[in-house]
Amino acid sequence: MSTPRFAVIALSELRLIARNRTVLIGATIFPLALGGYLIYSRQDVGRSWPELVLLQVVFFALFTLYLTITTTLATRRNDLFLKRLRSGESSDAAILLGLVVPVVVLLAVQLGIVLAAMFIAGASAPERPWPLAVGIVGFVAASAAVGILTGNITPSAASAQVTSLPFLAFGAGSAIWAMLAHEWYIALLPGGALTVLVHAAYEASTTPEQLALAAGSLAAWTIAPALIAYKTFRWEPRR
Repeated sequence: MSTPRFAVIALSELRLIARNRTVLIGATIFPLALGGYLIYSRQDVGRSWPELVLLQVVFFALFTLYLTITTTLATRRNDLFLKRLRSGESSDAAILLGLVVPVVVLLAVQLGIVLAAMFIAGASAPERPWPLAVGIVGFVAASAAVGILTGNITPSAASAQVTSLPFLAFGAGSAIWAMLAHEWYIALLPGGALTVLVHAAYEASTTPEQLALAAGSLAAWTIAPALIAYKTFRWEPRR
């Protein structure tokens, strides 16, 4: 039985990530180091365990996943890797899936390590795990979709540091804002929706309407960028 095309591309991409020292440090060592620091200094920063879970998910999804996908797509476009893949037997969906899956796997491993370390350090398990799972999956999916869209408009790997800044600030900022304010409309923002779902996992006060709004918001932040990227994606270098 032959290996699916996206799996072949994913394995190749995983090897390229492992050989790229800049991406490897930015996507692995730096996020893990900061995640460990947040756990170690929890009392100093004055955050509760649910808030630290929220910050860990936001940080890893944005830096390990979103920023890496943006940089990867810009790099692979400029070195004509995307063009060569598209001229072969692989479908567009298989190519993009093959490029994104290794980063998602890397994120899952890192997030699993950090969350396990938090529980070992004394964090309590959520009373309702499913809102936490929905929030993590939804925010990760939204970050990946926006990463593909941002990578589509990023002309080079160097410029990814600029083009990625708006969503990095927006995603992290909306989560921090939601930690400080409790207006209903904050759930319309990706970080705000994640915050609602994380708190719902630990507190029973969240209403079904708030949960539905947060889950729907993350679905919209995933579907809309994915559709735009699908309709406008460029496979050759931008001039």
